[in-house]
Amino acid sequence: MQITLRREAKIGIFIFSIILFTIWGFNYLKGKNLLTPSNVYYAKYKKVDGLTSSNPVTLHGFKIGVVENISLDENNPNAVVVTMVLKKGISVPYGSMAVLYSMDMLGTKAIKIQLSDQVTKHRDRDTLVSFLEEDFISSLTRQMGPARDRLETIVFRMDSVLTHINAGFDAKSAAAFRQTVLNIESITGSLSEYLMENRQSLNESTNNIRLLSARLLETQKKIDDLISGATTFTDSLNQRNFAATLDSTVRSLAQITNAINNGEGTLGQLTKNDALYRNLNDATQSLDALILDLQNNPGRYLNVSAFDFGKKVYIDQEGVEKQLTKKDYHFYVVLGSYPEPVDAMKLFGETTVLFKQDKKYYYALGPYKEYTVATKISAVKHQTYNACEVMAERKGKLISLAKAFK
Repeated sequence: MQITLRREAKIGIFIFSIILFTIWGFNYLKGKNLLTPSNVYYAKYKKVDGLTSSNPVTLHGFKIGVVENISLDENNPNAVVVTMVLKKGISVPYGSMAVLYSMDMLGTKAIKIQLSDQVTKHRDRDTLVSFLEEDFISSLTRQMGPARDRLETIVFRMDSVLTHINAGFDAKSAAAFRQTVLNIESITGSLSEYLMENRQSLNESTNNIRLLSARLLETQKKIDDLISGATTFTDSLNQRNFAATLDSTVRSLAQITNAINNGEGTLGQLTKNDALYRNLNDATQSLDALILDLQNNPGRYLNVSAFDFGKKVYIDQEGVEKQLTKKDYHFYVVLGSYPEPVDAMKLFGETTVLFKQDKKYYYALGPYKEYTVATKISAVKHQTYNACEVMAERKGKLISLAKAFK
């Protein structure tokens, strides 16, 4: 026998199914699955700011349930009862706490279960021990309270000080203060310009200090080596019976001194016989006179010849400048020549003229129109630089004096 449902019955069954699905879907969106078995637990808090229904309940960071309902305690209006729905398989021991905490800085709350070590388990619909964890904003407010009080005190004192300063400032004092500020600004600007203009000099000074430090370290090493050598020398003297050697030397000096006092030998004659002293004195006076005459009349004695392919050239102080002036020669004092370029400022300590010829780099002082001036400067520089010499220059090239005087 076939059962035939009327159209009204089919519509009723369809509507009833829609209602059941809507109820299940609504609870599912709230985090409660009607098809999954669960346990219900309660917790009481003084306040639940930021906690709403369907907020998660976690265990070790894993979601195990949701907040189902939030209501005031009927017996205690100052307490809020929170109903939690946990999965059926989660066992909660006695002494476990339901901690209300903030999930983010905006104050959104959730509940985390902290399990105890007890063996006895809570039963369905038991009330758990509750704990309210301080959120970030509350903690920051509590910690900033003393700092805020101190800041208010500082602001009040600064206001008082500024009030006294303003009261003590007259028009003259204010103008002087403004002028002082302007002077400081001017000094700062001048200092900045000076540093910008002398940046290269400051860098060179820094490099010189660095080089000086390196040289001092090298000098210290040499001094250490010298001290070590002196120690070694002293030890060797001790090993060679230095005292006996010194005693023998003193006896020899005593014998020589006695011989001189007795008029023996050249030194003895010099101390005992004044004729030898007078002869030496006369020779010294004659030599002084000769040197003085040489300085006053160099033409009598100076007769230097230079050979260039068989042609003899004579140089004299009086005619050399006239001869070379007609040939447009200049004179340079060459301090040194090198196969590679060098830092002349660091090496010679003064500005030099660079000539590059014959695959060498010549560093010279000049130019000088007068040959005598160049020779005097060369004589002074020769005490420091052994290779110093006077050379002629014509058309940008250095020429030896022998070639220039041909």
